[in-house]
Amino acid sequence: MRKLSFCRQSKNKKKIATFLDNLDRKIECNNRISQLLERAAQTLFNHWFVDFDPYEDFEESELGEIPTGFEFVEVDDLVWSGRGYSYTSEYLDKENEIEESYPMINLKNVKEGGGFRTDGYKFYTEESMKDRYMIEEGDLVVAITDLTQEGGLIGSPALIPELEEERNIISQDVAKIVPENVPREFLYHLFKTERFQEYSKSVATGTTVLHLSLTAIGEFQFALPPEEKLNEFAQRVRSMHSKKSNIIQENSRLRRLRDTLLPKLMSGEIRINDINLDDLQVSNEV
Repeated sequence: MRKLSFCRQSKNKKKIATFLDNLDRKIECNNRISQLLERAAQTLFNHWFVDFDPYEDFEESELGEIPTGFEFVEVDDLVWSGRGYSYTSEYLDKENEIEESYPMINLKNVKEGGGFRTDGYKFYTEESMKDRYMIEEGDLVVAITDLTQEGGLIGSPALIPELEEERNIISQDVAKIVPENVPREFLYHLFKTERFQEYSKSVATGTTVLHLSLTAIGEFQFALPPEEKLNEFAQRVRSMHSKKSNIIQENSRLRRLRDTLLPKLMSGEIRINDINLDDLQVSNEV
C-alpha cells in the first residue's frame, strides 16, 4: 500500500510540475510576442521619423536636415506634464491587504528603456486625491527618478494598459504626459528613441538619486511630422499596443492563477485532476 501511495504522490507531483510549466511557457510565449510587437512599432517609428527613409525632399533646421513639411518643435509645445503624487508611508498598504486600497503606479511599473510592468504596484489608502494624480488606460508616463547612477531607467516611457481597478494614481517618481493634438503613441516611441534616452541621462541631476525635471523633458527638440503622417503612424501601431495591453493583462491573470493555486495544489486542497491542462498547452512558435 505504501508503494502505491508513493507512486500516486509522485504522479501527482509530476502533474503539478506540468501544470506550472505550461503556465510559465504561456507567459514566456506572450512575452516574446509582446517584444516582437514593441520592436516592430519602434522600427516603423525610426524608419519614418528618425532615419527619414521614405522622404526625398529636405530642408535645413536647427536639428540639421529634416524632411520638407516637418516642423522643428520642443516637447513643451505639444504637451501638458505633471509630476505624480508625493505620498507618505502612513497610507501605504504594503501587503495589499486593505480592501479600500488602490494601485499606485510608480517607478517599478516602468521597464528600462520603455514599457509597462504589472508586478511593481504599490497600494495606497488615502481617500482625498486630486484628479491630476489619477491615471487611466492609454495614458503616457515617463520615469523621472532613477535610484542608480547608471540612469538606465531615467526618461523611460510607459503606456498604461487596461487597468483592473477603477481608481489608480501615479507616484512622484513618474510624470504624466498629456499630449495636445499629437497621438500618445507617437510621443511614446519618441521617448524610446536612443536620442531621447541619451538626452535624459545628460540632463538628469543628482548625486545618489537621479532626477529628470519636467522642464528638461519639455525642452527636448525634435522634428514633428505633418498631421496626416502622425495619424497614419498612430493607426498602424495602435493595434500593436492593444495586443500588448491584452498580453499584459493575460500574463497578470496567469501569474495570479499560479500563485493562488500552487499552495492549494501542494496541500491537496485542490486536485490537479480538477484542472484542465489542455487549456494551457502552448506552442513554442511566436
